[in-house]
Amino acid sequence: MNDRMLLDGKSSNNNIVVIYVDIDGDIDRCGIQTPVKGYSNVLDAAMKFAICNPRDSDTNAIFEAIRIYRELAKTSQNLNTDIVLISGPPEVPRYLAFLKIEETLKILKDSLNAQKAIVVLDSVEDEKAVPIIGKYFDVINVEKVVVVQSKTIEYAYTILSDILRKIIYEKEYSRIFLGYPGIIILILTILAIFNVLNIALYIVSILVSILMILRGFNLVPKMKYLATNTIKLSIYGLSILLNAIFIALLIPTIINNISNLEIMLNAIKLYLYLPITSLAILIIPSFITAIRNKAILHLINSALLIITILFSYILAYNVLELIVRYMDMNTNVFINNIISSSIAIIFLLTLYELLKRSKRD
Repeated sequence: MNDRMLLDGKSSNNNIVVIYVDIDGDIDRCGIQTPVKGYSNVLDAAMKFAICNPRDSDTNAIFEAIRIYRELAKTSQNLNTDIVLISGPPEVPRYLAFLKIEETLKILKDSLNAQKAIVVLDSVEDEKAVPIIGKYFDVINVEKVVVVQSKTIEYAYTILSDILRKIIYEKEYSRIFLGYPGIIILILTILAIFNVLNIALYIVSILVSILMILRGFNLVPKMKYLATNTIKLSIYGLSILLNAIFIALLIPTIINNISNLEIMLNAIKLYLYLPITSLAILIIPSFITAIRNKAILHLINSALLIITILFSYILAYNVLELIVRYMDMNTNVFINNIISSSIAIIFLLTLYELLKRSKRD
């Protein structure tokens, strides 16, 4: 099926060239070096391409270009006729394909010595090359070859392929349509492995809200700064994830036992290790920096912070235990633990501050 668009040719020059254009680079993909010039060379290239890819619509379109050339050569004796195949490089962005097409046309313009052109193509995408060809030749006709499929299907396919190409290759789209869903699928898979899929909605909601906050408060540039240090970014991400899991584990318990303080406090006590661990792993970059720079004081400071966090866990755990058992007469153990943990924390923080000041001096 042919769809012809007649355009006005203004030149009186009798030289005319039939140009077959393939933006996608399907011809080059079959090992045929383009541009291909001259009837015998084009016919040979068409045969090679037909053997290489017989189902491709380019095969029919190339033979249509050959048919038009033979018609012109046979019926119009006053015309000096030539034929060329031009192609973009395969598997490159569209703008690079159009750049190659234009560079090829610059070279062909002088060697062909033709003023007019008939363009043969087989897709909406190839049609975008017509204005470029029009810069070098008077395009008198565009022959669009559509094989086996309706124009509506072809246009729908073109739009769909453009959308998919953007989703896969353009960072802005791929992050939204591939990156974020990929994170959610990974989380759901991990939760399913550990048989805790019932809290999936809470974790996903927390992560989505974090992403919304980052976007809403323009915190993405700061995250990009963190991304320059892969280890630091991974540690911060793990810390956020642990806190998200902690909150997600607590929400069902709190909702289902809103009037039972003891159950809620026991749940907090049960999962308290998650936020404590998230705090402790934040010290890891300091450890790495201290080891790399051989900074002993910095290393000691980092160790003190981790020990302080450990005592904070003991303190928080015993406070929760004391509240749960406040009616129990045997609370001395918990009170002693609270006092000793508090003294240890104060001592460690004081020592940390003294070491920090000595380092400055």
